[in-house]
Amino acid sequence: MPEVRRPVAFLILGVLCAQFLVLGLIQASRDSVTIDEAVDLTAGLVAVEHRDLRMNPEHALIHHVVPGVLPVLFADPVVPRTEAFDDGDWFDYTDDLIRANEEAGRLEDVAFWFRVGSLCIAVLAGVGIYTLGSRLVDRAGGLLAAGIWLTTPYVLGLAHLGSLDVTFAATVIACALAIDRYRCAPTRTHLLVLAVALGVALLSRHTAIILVPVVLGIAAIYGMESGLRARIVRVALTSMVTFGTVWLAYRAVDPTSVGGVPGERFDALIVSASASSPVQRLALAVPFPTEWRAGLAYLFETSEPRRAYLAGESWSGTRPWFFPASALVKVPISAVLAIGGGALLGLRARGEARRRALVVLGPASLVLGLFLLFQPLQLGLRMGVPAVALLSIAAAGLTRLPRPGAALVVVALVVAQAGATFAANPTSLAWTPPPFHDGYRWVTDSSIDFGQSLRTVQDEHQEEPFVAASLFLPRGLDGLTGVPRVEDATPGQLVGRVAVSATVLLVREPAELSWLRAYCPVEVVDHAVLVYAFAETPDTRSATGMPEAPCRQELSHRRR
Repeated sequence: MPEVRRPVAFLILGVLCAQFLVLGLIQASRDSVTIDEAVDLTAGLVAVEHRDLRMNPEHALIHHVVPGVLPVLFADPVVPRTEAFDDGDWFDYTDDLIRANEEAGRLEDVAFWFRVGSLCIAVLAGVGIYTLGSRLVDRAGGLLAAGIWLTTPYVLGLAHLGSLDVTFAATVIACALAIDRYRCAPTRTHLLVLAVALGVALLSRHTAIILVPVVLGIAAIYGMESGLRARIVRVALTSMVTFGTVWLAYRAVDPTSVGGVPGERFDALIVSASASSPVQRLALAVPFPTEWRAGLAYLFETSEPRRAYLAGESWSGTRPWFFPASALVKVPISAVLAIGGGALLGLRARGEARRRALVVLGPASLVLGLFLLFQPLQLGLRMGVPAVALLSIAAAGLTRLPRPGAALVVVALVVAQAGATFAANPTSLAWTPPPFHDGYRWVTDSSIDFGQSLRTVQDEHQEEPFVAASLFLPRGLDGLTGVPRVEDATPGQLVGRVAVSATVLLVREPAELSWLRAYCPVEVVDHAVLVYAFAETPDTRSATGMPEAPCRQELSHRRR
């Protein structure tokens, strides 16, 4: 393809970022507070308002503090001091804080400004992807890569809901950029930048610990001096700077380590996780701040197999095909083909270009991929978003096509991605591409239903009441006042309209609500909440497999 001039490239990148932000802000003002978001928002407000890091250490520092600054500045949130605050019980305190802001009429504004921070981080990730794609291929390739990221509906769906996974993806891209700069010019300055980038990744998510051997390996292999002593010095320097970055960030937010009852809670977490296995004991022995180690310990303690669902199959435990299959259901086929085709063209390149791309993208993609395939928490595609960010850079290789073919491919990709972006609005999180329409039949949990539709369901309830509802609710928010859960109601109480979140139906209460899989819903709210209408007592015999497609009639009927 012909070279894209810098001003033109910046203009196109600006348009991509602007459409992402505009659509994201629209959706951020529309959707209800979601499951993880409630806890992360709470931790961020406490960290910024009280300079205290006792809340939710599981998701590390950056994702709390950086987005948490904006609501404190612009929304005047209520951050109460309750018994749960004193105890450091972050789940109970989330209930207190979310309810306090809901009662004060500020929750929507607080959540909106928190989401603005997350959207900005996602845009920065897109700029980083463009920069890396431009360095590895050319500006046209960088634009293709950034375009994949900034026009994939699921990325927008997570980013506008304050997702930890988007924050982690941004820091992974920062690490990849630092690796490329250091490999091309292995100076002491670039080594320090690489170490800081690794520290920032560790500050965004504890699973960034899997990137440590990648970065230390790069530091050992590349450098102005090749002797064993020089390699050891570089690895030691990288480790110390990374270590210092994490410590400095924690103490800059909270100058004193968490003490009292919350500190005892953190210490107990660390001791409990350390006793579980030698590997966990070794990981927790590294003298990072107590708050960071407590978060890693909590991750160890809670990383147990949970029920998952995909394409009619339910199970507990690890399925290595889960994330690749989920990506095929959630990511537009145009993006999948662009990434695959670009990767093949990149592998066909010769010499330094291919070696450089393999070094910059290969090791990080490998460890992230292996982690995804074999970790037990299969709660939707969101944990795969950092891998999507790295893989999108492979699309840059499409510019190596001969000129006429490259132009046609780029036009087709632009049209397909633009169509997906606007077709998904305003329900980007729950949208699925063809042929996977009626996405609730194929995927669940954060891939389609993260509790974001509560406000819409409440509005419908005001117009046409539900007789029962089982909704996927975050901490601190109630469902429909006075309306029983479906699993608690008798069959006779279910005559009328019934609302059930896809996640509740398929992974939270799969046994009690299995009979609903045999009935067709009369409506699907935001592609995520199924609405059934019964004129008579429903047949509650259990059923398996996929939920039924929507009805064409006004009443639900049993199809099997």
